[in-house]
Amino acid sequence: MTCILWRNPKEKEGKRTYQCQDGDPGQNEETPMIDSYSFGKMTVNGKEYRKDLIILPDGTVLSPWQRKSGHKLVLEDLDPVLGSSAKILVIGTGKPGLMKPHATLVGDLQEKGITAMVMSSKRAAEKYNTLSEDSDGVAACFHLTC
Repeated sequence: MTCILWRNPKEKEGKRTYQCQDGDPGQNEETPMIDSYSFGKMTVNGKEYRKDLIILPDGTVLSPWQRKSGHKLVLEDLDPVLGSSAKILVIGTGKPGLMKPHATLVGDLQEKGITAMVMSSKRAAEKYNTLSEDSDGVAACFHLTC
């Protein structure tokens, strides 16, 4: 399932929400597999993405995924993950790793019952595929470029 980000202009702060194209989230039973990753591009189950994305445990792919502060990753940026059944979150920080998690992010996620793993997007894609084959509750987020 693919969902797109939109901002509600009627909301005071332009709340970010996702609108799904293929029905409601949770309806996809296929575990997404990452076919390939290269700078600025990721292919998931045969579909190419050129914008940052989140993969939820139910198979939903959210793209584009935008963070509140560009290359800084904070807990609020992960609201879709927090609202899912995720137990593990693989964080891909870009090819050279320029997206930086806030200093408290890993601990904040742990307090919410989510184990976070932070690494370059190439390594994260490989790790996500390995974990999602063997475990339920695996989510991932990827910065595709720098």
